[in-house]
Amino acid sequence: YIHTGESKLKGIKEYVSYLIDNKQKFLLFFHHIPIANVLEDYIKTISNNKKNFYMRIDGQTKPKDRQNNVDLFQNDNNC
Repeated sequence: YIHTGESKLKGIKEYVSYLIDNKQKFLLFFHHIPIANVLEDYIKTISNNKKNFYMRIDGQTKPKDRQNNVDLFQNDNNC
């Protein structure tokens, strides 16, 4: 299954670049953590490591932080 995710990386990166270039707010959902890690690294690179440019919510995110991040994403136009 991981190979399915890997085979889609090129297209996902192109689409993410398009969204970022056009200042679009977006969500990405992943089944495989390694693929999420690759995309997170890619987003960091193309956003020049801007700290507040993206947020990651996964199984390691504490419940309180998860809700705060969801609220921020939903309510802050600059997020």
